[in-house]
Amino acid sequence: MPHQSKKTPDPFFVEALKQWRLSRHFVCTENESDFNSLVSSSIFLVKQETKHHKWLLGLRHLDWDSRHFGIKMGKIFPFITPEISSHQSEALNIGHVLLEKFVNEAIVQEYKYLSVLIHPDDTVGQHLISKAHFELMDTTVLYGLEITKQSKFNCNKEIELHIATEDDIAELQSISETCFGDRTYNVNRFNSDIFLNQNKVKELYRLWIFNSFANRGMADIVLIALYNGVLAGFITLKLNPNNMNAEIPLNAISPRFSGRGIYQTLVEFTLDYLETRGYRSVDIWTHLSNFAVQRTWEKLGAKPKSSAHQFRRFFEEP
Repeated sequence: MPHQSKKTPDPFFVEALKQWRLSRHFVCTENESDFNSLVSSSIFLVKQETKHHKWLLGLRHLDWDSRHFGIKMGKIFPFITPEISSHQSEALNIGHVLLEKFVNEAIVQEYKYLSVLIHPDDTVGQHLISKAHFELMDTTVLYGLEITKQSKFNCNKEIELHIATEDDIAELQSISETCFGDRTYNVNRFNSDIFLNQNKVKELYRLWIFNSFANRGMADIVLIALYNGVLAGFITLKLNPNNMNAEIPLNAISPRFSGRGIYQTLVEFTLDYLETRGYRSVDIWTHLSNFAVQRTWEKLGAKPKSSAHQFRRFFEEP
């Protein structure tokens, strides 16, 4: 199986990445400023080139996920398919053979779980991955907002807005576990997966909050809203001073306080926080079915930038 050298990139590798990023098929949920290093961290790569087409698949090991769920988990990244018609059977056959080679290598390396993000326009990729027994788990949408000078948000006296401290972690964990670990309030790829331990899923969202503090990597700042003195919701932020862009990895309002306008007020507070510090844009991924979040951001001028289907395959039932 060919390995990608980090010191002398294969010209094919460079050109395939370039074409992918310029195509309608490109999707990446992580910060793109370090995109090349994300791709070069692949454990192994398989590639195929024909006269007009380039295919490239890479495997990234998901270390934290593997340790948390107790199974070896990986992600197919990059997942580069050519912009061809799904009716071109000869080209599809090449993709089938390449993906089979890739999956077999993952099995040899004892992976039990693989996930992959595929752009909705990539019907070829969706066809191939479905034929390889991957299942669709969720669809997400990326919204982007250019930050301008916002009108002062109108915060009623029932809502207080603050920067969270570690003293708030326990309450934040309770909200996060409820909102994301319970399918009643949010359907996501973890809590809807029949092969994942659901107690581990709830623990994941508690750990996500814990790791959003004290430079543990999941966020740089956490902003919170209190309703009549009770912690009602939060927004976590990852800040990139190189391009003055912020990302929102996680955000939620406790179901106890839904319908009170708290989320919009918290979003406006977040934009004011970013604007006063010179940030020019903010990105947020949300599930396709989360219309309330989409409406809030669209009212503030956010535009959809991209979307992605997430597929996964278990190689054996735990």
